[in-house]
Amino acid sequence: MTEVWHIEGARDAVGELAQRDDASGRWVVEIARGAPARAHAPDLVVLRVVLEGGAGADASGPERVEELSGAAPRAGRQLGDDARALVVAFDPRRCRAEVDLVRLGRRRWRESFADARDLVLVVAGSTLVVRVSDEEEPYELGTGCALWVESPSAGTELDLVGAGSDARAVLVEVGPARDPNATTGR
Repeated sequence: MTEVWHIEGARDAVGELAQRDDASGRWVVEIARGAPARAHAPDLVVLRVVLEGGAGADASGPERVEELSGAAPRAGRQLGDDARALVVAFDPRRCRAEVDLVRLGRRRWRESFADARDLVLVVAGSTLVVRVSDEEEPYELGTGCALWVESPSAGTELDLVGAGSDARAVLVEVGPARDPNATTGR
């Protein structure tokens, strides 16, 4: 069953936005100031997107996704205390995570998700209107707000509409690990 969690005030928060540690995977999505908020286990892959402040995020928003070592989370470029970053840590043996930087402006963006995964959306620019296909009402999310779509059903659509020319979002998708023994159909 799909659950949607609207997280207000994520812009000023430091810490966990969403996490899972069960049979379907082991992962956490968090907001950090400066370097990652905490060290992660060495078996985790750690991804970081600088949202504001520091190199890697300018007036146009987040520029890239960095991969950091779980054993040495400060191995990536150092960030000043004013920097705010989205950090995703996951166990690649149990799940996979993908991070997309979505630059909307005043456009609409729609994506349908075929397989089971969790989605975490963090607004990095001006207001977005977000509709989740299983929900009756859309969500209006301001800068720094987040939305966690937990266990969406297959075919769930996420529809984003930017309210300003600088509307941007970071979308984290976490799903089951790919079976290394699966055939590719060749």
